[in-house]
Amino acid sequence: MTFKNLVKQLAAQFSNPQPSERWAMYRLINPVMDFANESMGLFPYFEYNQTSSHGTHQSVDIALLDEEDTSKILIEAKRADRKVSPEQIEKYLDKNDRGIVTNGYIWILCYQDTHEALRVFTDRIDIEALKKVVEFIQGSADLHAKPNSMKDVYANSVKPKRIVNKAKISRPMHPVEITNSSEDFLAFINSVAERPENELALLKSIQSFLETSTNLVNLTIESRKTRVSFFDDRLSRNERRMARIELHKSQPDILVRTWLVEKYAELASIAQPTIHDKGAHMRRFRLSTENQCDEFARKLMSILRHEALKRIK
Repeated sequence: MTFKNLVKQLAAQFSNPQPSERWAMYRLINPVMDFANESMGLFPYFEYNQTSSHGTHQSVDIALLDEEDTSKILIEAKRADRKVSPEQIEKYLDKNDRGIVTNGYIWILCYQDTHEALRVFTDRIDIEALKKVVEFIQGSADLHAKPNSMKDVYANSVKPKRIVNKAKISRPMHPVEITNSSEDFLAFINSVAERPENELALLKSIQSFLETSTNLVNLTIESRKTRVSFFDDRLSRNERRMARIELHKSQPDILVRTWLVEKYAELASIAQPTIHDKGAHMRRFRLSTENQCDEFARKLMSILRHEALKRIK
């Protein structure tokens, strides 16, 4: 099949949309995958069992496998009217996997903690967007995410985990400590015998910043076993959390207020932000090297202190 024929085939389907995942998968998504795979010769495997980052075993709609049955690309299909988010496929990806989540109209391409959202169809097919989807499946396209405009392209649709039996399942509560001083923060770091190397680099950079900073007015750092949170005490209760670090991950997972990320472009120059799966008010960063962790921590602490000092009356 030629690319021209693919476009013609998709246009016929877009002219008569149907609100079902099966229609999106077989009429919009599979034709693109089949066309891209013609030159690759990978084996398409449907309902491919994969373990997510949450530790659950679920099936990804489509996997393209090589001769050794190793997945090269994973595709999660959604209904045509369903909103999509990178979290819906990123949690299944290994380091070298390419991933896609799509409802046939919007395609989110994911690779190594970076993703790009493309709208293939609005009132007509976007030829360049469709070409890039094909090239990404074939492994020949670079991603160029635009975090500040992503909320106009897709929105969160990840549902929270359901609690099956409240009488049997309870959320563990971890003591919270105020760790504004260098000494207190160092004690918190040392309270865990072994931390992932990148996490340790991140936390030590924060501790080093606290050691050389004399004015942290309005800024409160709360530390617990699972996370470190940063609060601006002059803001309202719903707005005062400015950033949060999720702990015990090989790649530190950091949430920062969206308005801070948009105001201070330096953060996005260090690591690529993505929209948080719980809402557009936060941006999520994943840090992959010790140098990146050190640079990001120092820049974030400088920004938080600067913003807190601006609010002194």
